[in-house]
Amino acid sequence: MREKTWALALTVGLLGAGGATQAALVDAGNGLVNDTVLDITWVADASLSGGQSWGDLVDWAENLVYAGYDDWRLASMSVAAGTPTGATDSIIACQTDTEVNCRDNELGYMYTYYLPGNYGDNKTGDQTVGDVTLTGIQNVYWSGTEFASDPVGAWFFDPDLGFQAFDGKVLQFYGWAVRPGQVAAAPLPGTALLMALGFGAMALLRRARRRLW
Repeated sequence: MREKTWALALTVGLLGAGGATQAALVDAGNGLVNDTVLDITWVADASLSGGQSWGDLVDWAENLVYAGYDDWRLASMSVAAGTPTGATDSIIACQTDTEVNCRDNELGYMYTYYLPGNYGDNKTGDQTVGDVTLTGIQNVYWSGTEFASDPVGAWFFDPDLGFQAFDGKVLQFYGWAVRPGQVAAAPLPGTALLMALGFGAMALLRRARRRLW
């Protein structure tokens, strides 16, 4: 009976650990981060692009081959309509709208709902979100969203203060690469051991059942 009780406890514990709810940002390995809310993949190195003009950054993202993927683009500030959430020049993005509406603004969502801290905080540098580390977050990022009223302009986002605005595309800012969908996460260290322990617990449980019945 003692053997059966131990096996049941181990099995329940392992199942509980494996069934835990994942964070919205999940480390997928190879420098990639899955975003389970926006259903995109971020590059963990937020300084990968270097400083470039808007047009050069668009070309950089389109030609980027990273971790085996070649369908990258600049993080957008409006997936649907060309005008980001809270789209008034120099307003703090997403502060005046709902979480669901902010999902249309990828850079605003990153600042507001993922990066630690409050509105107006400087969220540059290396930032840890759960088990994810984002490195080299810069002061200003070009988004992939052009300014609809004037083709010489595009929207940018400032993680130093948490606001968005538009400006001329010739200015040199950074770009943060994302791709559609999520990638298969690399196995976490210890996963094989957990699986082996789980199989061992089930074997012990079967042995205990045979002895009892």
